[in-house]
Amino acid sequence: HLVTIRGNVRFNYSVNPGVLASKMRLIDPLQGETNPIPLELETTYRSQDIGFHSKPVEKQKDKRELRLVILSDLKPEGGNLPLAADWIHTVPLGSAEKLEVRGVSPLSADPESSVRIRFSSPVSPEIAKQYVKVTPEVKYRLSAERNELILTGGVRPGEQYELVIAQGLPASDEAVLPQEYKTHIQMPDLQPSVDFQSQGMFLSASGYRAIALKSVNMAQARLTIDRVYRNNLFFLFGDYNSSYEQDEYYGSPVSHAFGDRLVNTTLPLGGERNQSVLTPLSLDTYFREEQPGLYRIGITRSESSSGAARWLLLTDLGIVAKQGADEFLVWVSSFADLTPMEGAEVRLISDQNQTIATGRTDAEGMWRVHDLAKILEKQKPHLVTVERGNDFSFLLLNRSGIDTASFDVGGSALSKEGYTAYLYGERDIYRPGETVKGVAVVRDRSLQPPPSMPLLLRHKDPEGWDRGTVKLEMDEHGLAQFTHVIPPYARTGPHTLELLVAQEVIGQYRFQVEEFVPDRIKVEVAAKKTAVGPGETLTYDVASAYLFGPPAAGLAVESRVRLVAASFAPKGYEGFTFHNPERQF
Repeated sequence: HLVTIRGNVRFNYSVNPGVLASKMRLIDPLQGETNPIPLELETTYRSQDIGFHSKPVEKQKDKRELRLVILSDLKPEGGNLPLAADWIHTVPLGSAEKLEVRGVSPLSADPESSVRIRFSSPVSPEIAKQYVKVTPEVKYRLSAERNELILTGGVRPGEQYELVIAQGLPASDEAVLPQEYKTHIQMPDLQPSVDFQSQGMFLSASGYRAIALKSVNMAQARLTIDRVYRNNLFFLFGDYNSSYEQDEYYGSPVSHAFGDRLVNTTLPLGGERNQSVLTPLSLDTYFREEQPGLYRIGITRSESSSGAARWLLLTDLGIVAKQGADEFLVWVSSFADLTPMEGAEVRLISDQNQTIATGRTDAEGMWRVHDLAKILEKQKPHLVTVERGNDFSFLLLNRSGIDTASFDVGGSALSKEGYTAYLYGERDIYRPGETVKGVAVVRDRSLQPPPSMPLLLRHKDPEGWDRGTVKLEMDEHGLAQFTHVIPPYARTGPHTLELLVAQEVIGQYRFQVEEFVPDRIKVEVAAKKTAVGPGETLTYDVASAYLFGPPAAGLAVESRVRLVAASFAPKGYEGFTFHNPERQF
């Protein structure tokens, strides 16, 4: 019955773990003050929050209390004021024989609430579900975290329940609950809150022009709307300004240098107690077309409390930008129907608020600028703005980029002669011993069939080893059929067939080799009659199912009836055989 004591100590200033280790003691009354239990700190850098764990401590028949002591001469890192006195905290250590319930904590949350039951020893959720009962009965699931049993789901905020844990519940260390535990649980109400149902900056100007607020236990909220002028966007997004990326919102307006406050009003919310309410917020009620710009929608519980904010731009201009080593591409399409937006004015702005290039999109919604290598050495693209009529949109390059590290963006590499091959097979998974059948399509730079040439097909296993090479014949259409037998001893995993021209790979076909069992079907045939005479119709039912469960529906059925000779055995003459050798069946 050995246990490890774990915990965290939190200070108001950062502490050096090396110093703390010499000032921290875990005292067991059975071992005395001079023989503390060894401790190990889990943090190696200075911090205000330092975790620790002890060497294994043996439980006894009776429970006892350990003392965690931090000596008064401990000083913070870089400070000279120690603790005012020894800090002492009691650590209960349970009995090796008797399991104890130390407390029950109800936690209300949306969408699921929970009840955390603290024991003196760890308890298995699978075993505990036979001993735990909640009244009124609700559906919940049990999980465990160290010495806590967690009941999740079913219980509702604001409701009262009775929790009963039956006598005899065993713990993981063989301690047993000596008597029934019963308590009443009052689930607390959900904390009043309001937030946006979804995030995102761009909202289609031709759509519903509305966003949704999600609130709980709030009759009303404070709604504010600020506008930032278009020509101030660069300064708003500047690295020196943090208002754009604030995690918390306290209702303060944007700086007067950026824009103005347009709305400051009370918004009714309502809803039943402890029930989430969705409140649509129609932006046309507050926005006016003669006041374009980037808007910040703020929502708080009251004038002084914190809340949430969402930046919003009403536009139908969707922007995709791509930067190369010497060029920049912008594609503009409509949010409404994805049609290309021709004639939109595009402006590429540097991180010094200087225009690098400008132009208009073509009939395909494209704007491309070349020969930027020398310019990009001195100026870094920072912002793309697009205007078309009264519509306006932008793309902040350093915050809107897509990380391509996990994608294959290298593209296809052409051979020296410009040949590319596309290999196709019947499927992408085979068993050892099966035959791979497929076709290779070879094309040149202009996607035309090349002249006849020798081709090689090379097989590589999952380890990258060559497992055989064969020659292929290509016809005048650039097609070459291939078959490849997978050896019975082939390794399972990803395999590759490579097509080579002059020892250069021009195409690949990847497939898996696995020891899999195809679907098996159970078929039952049941005749309507047990005996059918001459001239009668034989009818029967066919029922099929996959062996792993579901019915084998929609499969083609082909049946064959085989007639065989049967001996005549009338009732009462079971011991005799009647047979005419002169008649043939």
